[in-house]
Amino acid sequence: MKGFKVVYIASVPEHGVGGHYHSLSVIAEAVFEQHADRAAIITIGFNRSPVIDALSASGIRVKHIHYSGWRTWRALGEVAAAVREFGPQVVHAFDEHAFLFARYASWKLKVGLVLTKCGGKPPHG
Repeated sequence: MKGFKVVYIASVPEHGVGGHYHSLSVIAEAVFEQHADRAAIITIGFNRSPVIDALSASGIRVKHIHYSGWRTWRALGEVAAAVREFGPQVVHAFDEHAFLFARYASWKLKVGLVLTKCGGKPPHG
């Protein structure tokens, strides 16, 4: 798909080194290998994710928006502005908290929206 761009959004309420940050890292690296200008990541929360921040060294565009739970409308606007700057066709949230911000940006900018709801019970067997 020519020119197809995606912005991934993940919330970082704690340490930022859990499994879904690693999943996002692998996906973003795979997209970046094939199409270097078509993927960007926004993290939002009180902390930064060292897993995601490490991707910027390889050239992947990473932006962190500080959000402590206060001034939600302001944070929604900041995320939408960051998404608009990149100009994606899809916003892809990687957790239910990031989905609030991704959904707002998707609605505001009239672009597609995807949610990957990570987690769940470990597989047996």
